[in-house]
Amino acid sequence: MNYDNVLQAILLLCSYFNKNESRNVKPLTPTEYSRLAAWLHQNQCTPADFLTREEELLSQWHDPKNKITKERLASLLQRAASMGFALEKWQQQNVWVLSRASQDYPKVLRDKLGDTRAPLLYCIGNKTLLTTQGIGFVGSRDTNQNDEAFTQALAQQAVNQGFTIVSGGAKGVDQTSMNAALDAGGSAIGILADSLLKSATKSQYRTALQEGRLLLITPYYPEASFSTGSAMGRNKYIYALSKGVVVAKSDETGGTWAGATENLKKQWVPLWVRDIEQSGNQKLLELGGQALSELKVDFNELQANFSFPSAKNTAVQEQKEMVQPDLLSGDFFTMSDEASVETKGISHEQIDSQSKHDIEKMTEQTIEPIPELILDVKDNTPQHDGVKDQSSNNQPGKDQSQAGSMQVAPLEVFIDVFYQQLKQEENKSYTPKALAEQFPELTESIITIWLNTLEERGLIKRQGSKLAYTLIVQQSL
Repeated sequence: MNYDNVLQAILLLCSYFNKNESRNVKPLTPTEYSRLAAWLHQNQCTPADFLTREEELLSQWHDPKNKITKERLASLLQRAASMGFALEKWQQQNVWVLSRASQDYPKVLRDKLGDTRAPLLYCIGNKTLLTTQGIGFVGSRDTNQNDEAFTQALAQQAVNQGFTIVSGGAKGVDQTSMNAALDAGGSAIGILADSLLKSATKSQYRTALQEGRLLLITPYYPEASFSTGSAMGRNKYIYALSKGVVVAKSDETGGTWAGATENLKKQWVPLWVRDIEQSGNQKLLELGGQALSELKVDFNELQANFSFPSAKNTAVQEQKEMVQPDLLSGDFFTMSDEASVETKGISHEQIDSQSKHDIEKMTEQTIEPIPELILDVKDNTPQHDGVKDQSSNNQPGKDQSQAGSMQVAPLEVFIDVFYQQLKQEENKSYTPKALAEQFPELTESIITIWLNTLEERGLIKRQGSKLAYTLIVQQSL
């Protein structure tokens, strides 16, 4: 099986590629993708078969929920050119992609989130941080000096005890905990709800990315801007990637509250709640969170002493939804150990189990919302050499490798696709600015380089001293 083709098929089925697509493209949600993948497995196929047997597979496909139509799948699979341009841009921005089959895709996401886990994770930074022990921090965006001091103190202690800080990257408690970890010489994982490319350019993250002490992850399109649904949907990833989570400050509504109560319902990881006179904090303590009243803690001891409330006596357990067990066990489209070596950096596909009986309708709606997209992402992401190896104390080491960088098809392939697009309007004059509007996945600088390459090959002609070109030949590259 060609795992590069598997990843390409998953990208076509589950990802946006440019800011215009949100108007007329609807990629598959995680539960929709799991449903399709289970059907493929039952028919001894993989997602890659859509690239060579699309008509045959579409003729046989029927979605029992009538949400994944044949027409929808066909429109998603017809975006090869957009995918190529997007992959070229992401590679230049140091983005690498994990599919659910990659050996680096966190097993804890499969175990805790099941079929609601994202088919794709878009990442910038040190991949080895996914194998470290994490302590999560969540809380309000509206913080005071006491909130910040509490968060900083506990985050620094977690770092000193060998943990990586896991948070959401938002203003308030999230950023305070991550910055405290990085300032203390530790490591952090930021689970972003929006703007991966833009976030990676922030000055407070630049050095940590270069040193391999930071990993930024999003289950959403790398250029999506903030939405409430995305923020709610990413909360579960903070919990799933942590050994326990600290709630510094919470109301009785909003993302912090929703994530904490979901964790108590699902009993994922210990929930430690700061014991202050804040309505959300006190309610979470009533529901089963463990009180934190001291500024000095031992996280290993807290883990050992935590226990969830019994199912008989708590309101949380009474609210716990009934979920069907997986009908199938094991993973689909699994790669062998030999195939797991990322010679090209493209991840592979591995599907967990047939879709569970409809996990909360709200969950499916919030995991993959139609994004509002950022229009002005600049090509100024800090350059770094990849990711660092891990030392025995769970902190990144000094040796660097290219294991984390995503490499795509040869540049020749993208230039050829670009040229074929230009040929469709032979009499037109091309400028980098106009073409950047036509191909929003590409920057003007990339387009200028490609136009110069085509000019050197005698395929287009520059009009005098102007930065404008015309097509002069009809041949293929």
